[in-house]
Amino acid sequence: MFTGIIQEIGTLTALHKKAAVTILSIQAPRSAQGASVSDSITINGVCLTVTRKEKSILLFDAVTPTLVKTNLTALRIGDRINIEPAL
Repeated sequence: MFTGIIQEIGTLTALHKKAAVTILSIQAPRSAQGASVSDSITINGVCLTVTRKEKSILLFDAVTPTLVKTNLTALRIGDRINIEPAL
């Protein structure tokens, strides 16, 4: 469940395309402190699952249909990202 309140503004640090999956790396120090692998977090309003965590960076896998049907397809490295962890 989400509140609709953005908790942090992160920064997209990398995009890695691997077959039908794009891995998004987002620097989000505040959110990363309390996040664990498998947590749901909204990224620019799109619910994604944390697949890895590296210090202050959260990594998410997004499949092609998710990218095509959301605003995530327009992301570029350095973009600011709205982050909202689940309750």
